[in-house]
Amino acid sequence: MLENENLVSIELNKGAKVKSVSLEEVKELLELRATLERFIVGKTVPVISQNDIARMAQILQTMKQRLDERNLLDYSKHNHIFHDIIYKACPNKAAVEMTTRLKVLMRRYDSKTILVPGRDVTSFAEHTAILKAFQDRDVQSAEKLIEQHVMNVKKTLEENLSLLFIQ
Repeated sequence: MLENENLVSIELNKGAKVKSVSLEEVKELLELRATLERFIVGKTVPVISQNDIARMAQILQTMKQRLDERNLLDYSKHNHIFHDIIYKACPNKAAVEMTTRLKVLMRRYDSKTILVPGRDVTSFAEHTAILKAFQDRDVQSAEKLIEQHVMNVKKTLEENLSLLFIQ
């Protein structure tokens, strides 16, 4: 099943090996993810419940606390929860599934960008703006903001590769 999902490769007489994704592939996947996230947000903003938006606001408050505590691992965990609320509210489950698969492939790279100096504060500001667009039911702003958020992850990777990964 993992091989079918392109997460492992199985070699005869060697066993299973976790598939490695190159930085160039990750850049391409992030561009695709930005487009998918924009689509997901566009579908979700009009239909998401006020309760889900309130939950996003609570998660954002927790993210701020973790940021203030310099607990970036827990900040990152709550970042995932914030996005999961959007995914669960999205009526297009195929787009969500595709995005989730992309994120699994990129996990090795994606999760480290929060460690880049300044990215934590920028990430929080991006999430704050995304939440406001959801609260305002502003589809166009939310689409632009989420796309920029993902593209900023790509930019952070490109600009800080040597800091994030010993080569």
